[in-house]
Amino acid sequence: MSNASSSSSGAVADQRPELLILCGALGILGPLAMTVGIVVVQSIAPGHDPISDTISDLARGDTAWIMDVIFYFNAAAMLALAIGAAHPHRGQWDWSLGMCALTFVALDVVLLGVWDTFYSQPGVDKTSVHTRLATVLFPLYLVGPLAMVRGIARVSAVSKWLFIASGILWPITALIYFYGPAPYYGLTERIAGATTLLWTIPLGWVFLRRGLDTHGV
Repeated sequence: MSNASSSSSGAVADQRPELLILCGALGILGPLAMTVGIVVVQSIAPGHDPISDTISDLARGDTAWIMDVIFYFNAAAMLALAIGAAHPHRGQWDWSLGMCALTFVALDVVLLGVWDTFYSQPGVDKTSVHTRLATVLFPLYLVGPLAMVRGIARVSAVSKWLFIASGILWPITALIYFYGPAPYYGLTERIAGATTLLWTIPLGWVFLRRGLDTHGV
């Protein structure tokens, strides 16, 4: 019985480097692809002003399908980060809270992508579902990095400070976007979104590097 228990415990504790590599790579590529994709789409979208027009305004016309792909790919990246965070687990309840935040970010981004499909249809109240979904991101992007600070500090001092910076800058810039002047909605939204990269990309890099090291690459 003890041998079986010991063997089972060892199987659970084993790290799968290929899983960490996959989750880390997706966690990096997702946010980068969304960032680059938005820059490209806004440059080809007719009449789009990145200073005053929001990212969701790009989900119209011929560029709508591109934004859908970008949103869904980024959501998959957030889910990959959540899976990577569970393998191996680097904390206690706070790390688990960060994992849940990543999972709910993924779900919320998918719903935003689905809603953007109907965003430009006549008669749709654009301040209802879309606004509520966007507002849900506020606590998720605030809690996520701050909850994972203690765990990530055990691995990378640089990532620790990037997580803290993200947790501080995100709520400030997001509130400026929510309550700031309408002519600058596009600019303030993009700045707020950029602060989340201080958390997600370093987390993906930690998983990728750990997977490569464990794999002997």
